[in-house]
Amino acid sequence: MKNSFFHFYLCGILKYIAKHEGDAEKDLKLLGADICEKMVLINDIGQDFDVDSLIFRIAYTILPLLYSTERMVEVSTSQINTYFLYENMPVFGGDSSSNDFIFSETIISGFIEAIFAFSGFKTKVTVYGCPKKEAPNRVVYEIVIAESPEE
Repeated sequence: MKNSFFHFYLCGILKYIAKHEGDAEKDLKLLGADICEKMVLINDIGQDFDVDSLIFRIAYTILPLLYSTERMVEVSTSQINTYFLYENMPVFGGDSSSNDFIFSETIISGFIEAIFAFSGFKTKVTVYGCPKKEAPNRVVYEIVIAESPEE
């Protein structure tokens, strides 16, 4: 885990703990969005109005600012406006079949949603465990584009 991410994460966790009142999943997504907001400011990340370009920027330029792992992007062939972002070793590591592990990765789901929102896209990002023999901790973020800036 990169030091800059650790500092953002720690600040966000303290903020989260201080005001935790209800829906933990929603709060974790908000934490991810808060981290995103700081990353956008610190790294001068610009908007991108081409969804294909943006998903690749997220996977191969923006997320690596937080943590390194092998990633792969895939466009759904069965669902319109749906993308999959695979990570072989997500930021929090651990057993990807564990509910606690997937729950912690919700922070990154919120981060991804916030990056899309920054460029004017309304999305829903859901994380699932997707282990395979070569990558037992692999997860997939399902990114569904609900609305684009042109609409």
